[in-house]
Amino acid sequence: MTCWPWRRCWSSLLAQLPNLLVNRGFGDPVALLHGLAGVLRWTPPGMLAHAITDGGLLGLGEVALVALVAVAVAVLWIKALSRALVTPDVSTQAASVRRESGLADRFLPDGPLAAVVTKELKYIRREPRYRIGWFSAIVVTVILAFSLTNQGGGGFGTPIGLTALGAGMIALQSVNAFGIDGRSMWMNAVAFGTERGLAADLAGRHLANALIAVPLLTVTAVGSSLYVGHPEAILPAALAGWGVLGVGLGVGSVSSVVLPYTVPDRMNAFTGAAPGQGGQAFASAAGAMVAVAVLVLPFVVPLAFGLTWITVLAPFYGLLLETLGRRLAARVGFRRTPELLAAVSKPT
Repeated sequence: MTCWPWRRCWSSLLAQLPNLLVNRGFGDPVALLHGLAGVLRWTPPGMLAHAITDGGLLGLGEVALVALVAVAVAVLWIKALSRALVTPDVSTQAASVRRESGLADRFLPDGPLAAVVTKELKYIRREPRYRIGWFSAIVVTVILAFSLTNQGGGGFGTPIGLTALGAGMIALQSVNAFGIDGRSMWMNAVAFGTERGLAADLAGRHLANALIAVPLLTVTAVGSSLYVGHPEAILPAALAGWGVLGVGLGVGSVSSVVLPYTVPDRMNAFTGAAPGQGGQAFASAAGAMVAVAVLVLPFVVPLAFGLTWITVLAPFYGLLLETLGRRLAARVGFRRTPELLAAVSKPT
């Protein structure tokens, strides 16, 4: 059973909703309920309820529309179920894995980099621990966005700060890049085999993260800028977020080989590491946050003084630090491969 992390995340999110609603200052709860009812009125149950009160041709039309929607959903469900029943299971398609044409295969040359990108994208989509990390980063960013905009009113710098914060939260997912691999880390070690191979492995992981993070940060920049009424902040916010993301990935590479730890198969609310490695996990996350905060100062300080043009250099600065961090991590990590393998293979 892997649904428990989702229940925990949704519970955490729902627990914050009353606080967000109160801080929003909605005032009249009756008006809030009327607005909610106006939205729910156009859902299928709402349309059926209104069909009873409306009557006549309008009511019949609403019933007919809901019936068409139900038939369409049933047809789609039958087709999806039929396809699932006749499609071979993933475990029986080992021979056809290399013939898959994914996003990485279309834009990257065949090689270790494309293989790592493809593998990481599949892990992010299928592995519950990856999904819970990404979901947590997005939820925290959304909650902070509501809190900051409601308390401070929202200014030109608010979208920049929110996008940079979101980039930092996403980058924290890479501070223990090899932890989820666990005992299967030895297969990766055999695959890269050299310092250059380890650097390519890290580059593939970072590229897979960037393929998801960059669009998310762009949406965050656009949404937060429009929400606070400063559309001119879209570009600086996106550029700053991309820069912070690059810095975070570079720092995450180093922390992954300096302070590695095992990620349990079944995480809980009290620890995200194997027994006896809680201190390493805390030091890794805290050290990465401090390092990112210090390394982004070269373009954060000018931004604080209103020099928004500095954000043009932020993505290049982030790419530079990502490259330097990845190469340093490859040099250190290749020499510490036995220790790295032992650290991520602890019993949980």
